[in-house]
Amino acid sequence: MDRIERIKKYISRQQKGLEIGAYFNPMAPKRDGYNCLVFDIFDAERLRKNLLNDPQINNTRLNDIEEVDIVGSSTEIFDSVKKIGELGTFDYIISSHNFEHLPNPIKFLQGCQKVLKRGGVLSMAIPDKRTCFDYFRPLSTLGEWLSAYKQDRRFPTDEQVFDGNIYFCSRQANGKTFESFSQEEDPGSISTSRDIKKYYELFMSADNENQKEYKDAHCWTFTESSFLLLILETNYLELTDFSIKEISHDIHSNEFIIHLENSPSNKIRSEDFSHLRTELLHRIANECAYNTKYSYLLRTVNSYIPKLSSEILAKSVEISPKIDILSEKFSIVETKLANVEHALATK
Repeated sequence: MDRIERIKKYISRQQKGLEIGAYFNPMAPKRDGYNCLVFDIFDAERLRKNLLNDPQINNTRLNDIEEVDIVGSSTEIFDSVKKIGELGTFDYIISSHNFEHLPNPIKFLQGCQKVLKRGGVLSMAIPDKRTCFDYFRPLSTLGEWLSAYKQDRRFPTDEQVFDGNIYFCSRQANGKTFESFSQEEDPGSISTSRDIKKYYELFMSADNENQKEYKDAHCWTFTESSFLLLILETNYLELTDFSIKEISHDIHSNEFIIHLENSPSNKIRSEDFSHLRTELLHRIANECAYNTKYSYLLRTVNSYIPKLSSEILAKSVEISPKIDILSEKFSIVETKLANVEHALATK
């Protein structure tokens, strides 16, 4: 099952869906028979212009851009869908590498609950910070989410843009540069060379009071377990009420895929919450420790020891007969020396 199939695991062509930020790579396109509306911050005309101005994207992908049915910020998904009178009518929402850009994730999740039918599914692919250019950034916390929610934030903050820039990193291998990579690859090859002074000057000159231009950034960084923790914590605070339907992560991939079901769960008891939260915090610590230079070195050494042992054993089998011959000859020499010493001693 490839990643697209995993993201679409709980949807069908017959169901009514909403895809966020499809751009030139829709996962549930109408042309393939999906009953799916496209939701984007830009209309299709603007998306086509963006593609033509992007040298990293082949112009042949132009025809893959579908018409945008709902134009708006996905953070404001509730208001946008309310305008067309279709709240509570969708079976699914799918999104790939969009959630980490949202200025206000709690508001987005609350909006999705109102957009989906009861039992509807929110399916998302989210980058794992250990396997992309966010490698050196700290994990996002509940306090940061609450601050964005309390402020009703609609833009990434200057701090988020600044951090995204100065911690941006890449992996160098075989003369090539990679902005995403596997957890199994050597983290020692990950580095950053960003000019902090440049971004400091941009940060200090930013006009927070009159911000009009939307500056895109990864506002949030996650591992699989840190994301689960945030869902657990916001559920416990009764800010969100999604059930975890499934979460999957391929160690060779740069993302995890999560399916959240709009099926309100029973209120979590304090003692259960404390236990679950502690377990997740331990899992987060383990996840972050796994992909370090030191742990990679240990894994490399440990994987080499059995091979080295087998090589030593093979060599010992090969030279053992020679050692036996040498031992026998050494024993003969020792006997002769002993005879000589005895002869000298009796004279």
